[in-house]
Amino acid sequence: MFDERQFIYEQMRLIIDERRELTKIYYELKERLQHLGQKDSNPTKEATFTNKQKLAIDIENQQYFLNKKNQVNQNIYQRIVSISKESHVPMTNRELFEQLTEKYHLSVSYNNLTNNILSRMNQDSSCKVERAYRDYWQYRMK
Repeated sequence: MFDERQFIYEQMRLIIDERRELTKIYYELKERLQHLGQKDSNPTKEATFTNKQKLAIDIENQQYFLNKKNQVNQNIYQRIVSISKESHVPMTNRELFEQLTEKYHLSVSYNNLTNNILSRMNQDSSCKVERAYRDYWQYRMK
């Protein structure tokens, strides 16, 4: 009985010693990994180059979407100009909206048309649509 207890205590002590050694190795490896991570976090020429490439790609994407948006706006502007040109009398916002949705099947909200699109067209001197009077728009002959 006594020998068996000593044997068990000896085995437990060996396990604890081995665990200490493993813990020591674990923390040394962890520290080394942190040092490697700090070296990687310093910007290198290659990392800066890839960041510049990413920035260039982002700029190209933004320009593409801006051009796409401008094309959509120009499409709407052209259709409003053609509607107002066909009508020889000034048209209300509601009539323009109905024409755009029925004739051209555009999905533009009425508020967006009146508050944004028509007001921007009025400010743009190259656009051939002008405000006749409140809520009425006509084709500019000049």
